[in-house]
This record gives sequence, structure tokens and C-alpha cells, in this order.
Amino acid sequence: MAQRFHSWAYSPNQAARFQMFDLIHLARKWLQPEVNSATKIVENLVMDHFQRGLPTPLRRWVNQGNPQTADQLIAVMRELCKLMGIKQLRTSVYHPQT
Repeated sequence: MAQRFHSWAYSPNQAARFQMFDLIHLARKWLQPEVNSATKIVENLVMDHFQRGLPTPLRRWVNQGNPQTADQLIAVMRELCKLMGIKQLRTSVYHPQT
């Protein structure tokens, strides 16, 4: 469902109101706010963005693992890096100035 949400594009031949409702409907089907907490919705959004940022071969491999949580996604990525001989670097946590 995320794919349909992200592939949505504005159409000048349709009313803006109809298109907005269509996009809201796609988002609701994907994120399921009736059953998911706000925390889970944010986690899903961040996981989706993370996966979309991966190179296509890595994204396909990660998606085969079907991670449902951020911890599962991290575990899949660690396993992939181990299999590919990629050594991950540890960095300090980012704390932006307010």
C-alpha cells in the first residue's frame, strides 16, 4: 500500500478535493490509524523512508525479510552487512541544537 501512496501524482484533469480525499484514503489504508498507535505509524513512516533510501538490490533483499518493526529492519540490515562483509561504523548519536 505504501507503493500506491508514494506513486500518487496530481492530475490537472480531476478536482483537487477528490484527489486530496483519494490520497487520504491511500494513507489511511497504508498506515491504519484505527488500529495502529501514533508511535507505530511514525515507525512505519521512518522504516519506509529508510528502505526507499537503500540501493535497489539492498532494498529487495531487505524486503524479502519482511521486517515489521525497526528492530527487525536493523537485524535484517546487520545480517546483510555480515553476509556481504561490510563493516559498519559506529557514530555518536546526533543531538541537534535547539
